[in-house]
Amino acid sequence: MASQTGTHQPHDQTVCSVCFEKFRTPKILPCAHVFCHACISSYIVSSSQTKEAPVGFSCPLCREFVSSQTDLSNPEKWADRLPGCEMLDKLNKDGDANLCLPCLRENEEVKATEFCFTCEESICENCTKFHKRILTTRSHLTCKLSYPNLVMQFANLSLNNERCPDHPDKKVKLYCNDHSKVCCTLCATTGHRKCADVQTIQSAVAKTKEMGDTQALITNISDFRQELLTVKQNQEVNLTELDKTSDSMIEETKKLRQEINAHLDKLEKEHLDEISVLAKKYRDILSKAIDSFSDRIQFSNQCLRRLDEIGNKSNACFLKEYQQIKESFKSLEEHTRHLKQHEVKLKSTVSSPVLNFQELTRLSSINVNHSENKLKMKNFDLSETCEESLEPKEDTGFDKFYYILSEDFFCN
Repeated sequence: MASQTGTHQPHDQTVCSVCFEKFRTPKILPCAHVFCHACISSYIVSSSQTKEAPVGFSCPLCREFVSSQTDLSNPEKWADRLPGCEMLDKLNKDGDANLCLPCLRENEEVKATEFCFTCEESICENCTKFHKRILTTRSHLTCKLSYPNLVMQFANLSLNNERCPDHPDKKVKLYCNDHSKVCCTLCATTGHRKCADVQTIQSAVAKTKEMGDTQALITNISDFRQELLTVKQNQEVNLTELDKTSDSMIEETKKLRQEINAHLDKLEKEHLDEISVLAKKYRDILSKAIDSFSDRIQFSNQCLRRLDEIGNKSNACFLKEYQQIKESFKSLEEHTRHLKQHEVKLKSTVSSPVLNFQELTRLSSINVNHSENKLKMKNFDLSETCEESLEPKEDTGFDKFYYILSEDFFCN
């Protein structure tokens, strides 16, 4: 998405700020930002998917909210009802928006300084002067060719004009009560020709003001908005509580984990210390036994070596040495009988709580109480409009506005 360009920066008024290409079927928003029909339509659809029951969208540049003017359930159609920007279409088709088109038709290239909305042409300073002098053009609406003034003025013109939505070259002059729709004289001769209740705009406005319909609608909308504000505030309070609760649960979980870690560290230390103590104790026992048996083995080796050596001695020496070796070995046997053969094996048996802990799948269960209740809003007394159908009820209404048709067709 293109970032918003400051109003003091130069801006190509014929380029879409989303796709950075020349406008294709430009559509203008109430905030005066203009986008290609396809660009704004795609944006509306994508942004609507992130909301529940969307009723509008925010401008991609300034974020101003734009309410839907058509079927709220069908965001794909919202862009179709946005007013077109014929001026930019005209600038694109005419090519160079910086040249005066009347002069260009005379093969003169003069820089344009203003845009005439009535003629839908860029005009130079001299042509602007002539525009103001000639009776037929002095009332034309013009503005300086500077962004955003040009687009802003066109936006105000587009949103506040009296053009017929179906026939842009005609002004709305009638109101059909059968269809609750404003229309031009051309509409009246076609789609509303047989409608029973068609009146002039002036009569419809006078009747609406006389019956207090406007004030009633203001009251209904204000009450409706107030109820929505109450619901929104409750939802915001709920959201704040949800954030606080979730934050608290996160902190409690972290604290629990720290306590579990500390307890496990304590158990681990005690267990390792116990292993060390027991291993040292029985290591000492085995070491002493091994040393004792080693000494006796060496003692036996010496006896064998002495017996081997006395074989070459005299009989007297042989007998003397033999008796000594025999008595020594007998004494060794007597001092060995009380010794025990040690066998030490360590084994760790995991306690059942630890085994159960390994089977633990979650620290705690999280319960969500989510209720979806219908909005308890009072029924607003809004008069229903008929379906958008141009089928006539009866052939009785044409004469009521024949004089307006005559005025429009024969006087122009």
